Amino acid sequence: MEQKLIDKNASDIRKIRRLYDESFPNEERIPFFHLVNSAGRDRVMHAYYQDEELVGLTVMFLAYDIAYLSYICIEPSLQDRGYGTRILDMLKETYRDYRMTIDIEKTDSDSDNLEERLRRRAFYVRNGFESTGVFYTYNNVEYEILSWNGIVSKEDWQKTIEKHWGKYAAFATYR
Repeated sequence: MEQKLIDKNASDIRKIRRLYDESFPNEERIPFFHLVNSAGRDRVMHAYYQDEELVGLTVMFLAYDIAYLSYICIEPSLQDRGYGTRILDMLKETYRDYRMTIDIEKTDSDSDNLEERLRRRAFYVRNGFESTGVFYTYNNVEYEILSWNGIVSKEDWQKTIEKHWGKYAAFATYR
């Protein structure tokens, strides 16, 4: 599998945007044009290809010693074939000197998509992520922070998010 850095000039930017738009609910998406236009040293987008076919996409925000995996998605027709694990393994190698974090929807019994949330959480735990004990709410969605390669504290997480979300970070509430 091949990993390519993405910017606004990527040859298949339309396919990448379609995958992004179809993979995340509107309330959880940063506008795609903002992600692409802000890509650089500390905001990194990668597309993943198998035999030149788009397999997946990741968006990383880097701050201090934290690599925040803000988005990861796999083409729906290619899910459950090990691509997610392979992509995480590539990211672990690329960002081995960082504590990698991901935020997932909280797994509680009141959610409409509990089974999906539990499967997602189990996937990350199988791939070496563990709970940090940090939870936050943004846009009425509750999230849990998982990390790999070391626990991230609430203060570390807040500092990282403030660097990347700027004024929008103030809208998150923590517990």
